[in-house]
Amino acid sequence: MERTHGTVRILLGAASVAVLIACSGSSTHVGDGAANDAGGATTADGGATSTPDASATTDAAGGSTFDAASDPVDGTPTRKACTNTFGSALSTFHGRMDGLLVAIVAPSAQGCNGDSTHVHLQVLVSNAVYDVAVNVDGLAADLSHAMVDGPWTEGWHTTGDGLDYPTALGIHSAAFTTTSAKSLMSALANVNHISVFATGYGPTGAHLVHRKGNGNDGAIIANPLGAEPHFFVFRFSTDSF
Repeated sequence: MERTHGTVRILLGAASVAVLIACSGSSTHVGDGAANDAGGATTADGGATSTPDASATTDAAGGSTFDAASDPVDGTPTRKACTNTFGSALSTFHGRMDGLLVAIVAPSAQGCNGDSTHVHLQVLVSNAVYDVAVNVDGLAADLSHAMVDGPWTEGWHTTGDGLDYPTALGIHSAAFTTTSAKSLMSALANVNHISVFATGYGPTGAHLVHRKGNGNDGAIIANPLGAEPHFFVFRFSTDSF
């Protein structure tokens, strides 16, 4: 597996605007248990575009903030009302999801897979929306770094798409600090193209977007098409590396 390394900068500045796309309905909790099956990968087209949703909600949680991601190559954000209808092409392996960020669901939102400990990202891949559950009850850091495991290519990629924080990104546990759902949502408010290292929890979505070790770490990558992709990485207080 070939990895491309760059200069790591830890960026824990202030972000200004928190934008949240949410909807009503029944809530479904996604746990953090990992599993494996023999599912394959998918390829995709350019995806749909639309104007950003005008609804906005802020999260009152405190903690440090991420730097907001911004890159002219990324294009105008695509935003849709969040949905409870998802695609069915994911495996339960660790992989990288490349798509368009179309909705952000706050912790404890009603419907759209909302639950109390995750921000749920809804990512459009091959004209289908997939759920990504991101823990916001731990520690986090963000940094600019070259893409890991090749360029952004729309789809769910499980071959060669491994990630290890200290090996691939040169980041260790001491660099992480307390964060909040609000700061993550702020930083992703204007993101269009996105990559997510995660483990599929079933055909409709992925989770474990945090430190797991053994090449199975999770991360969110904003501006994956730009000269400086921006990585958001997460760990729990018990993780040391």
